Amino acid sequence: MRIAFFVNSIEGEASYFTTTSLAIAAMARGHDICYVTPDGFVLRTDDSLSVRAIIQGGGRPKNADALIATRNE
Repeated sequence: MRIAFFVNSIEGEASYFTTTSLAIAAMARGHDICYVTPDGFVLRTDDSLSVRAIIQGGGRPKNADALIATRNE
């Protein structure tokens, strides 16, 4: 399952944030994760909503600091 986490900014995430802990736990259970930020939402002219997600790559980090490091590359 892919789980999306809504965050204010990718760069502003810290290793002690709840979203980071949840992301690590989800990946440890085999889920794929992605991040969605406020600027990723686009309302199109036909009133449909499009959302751009940032997909976490770089394998499965074992701790929050490793997750933060791969996100900021």
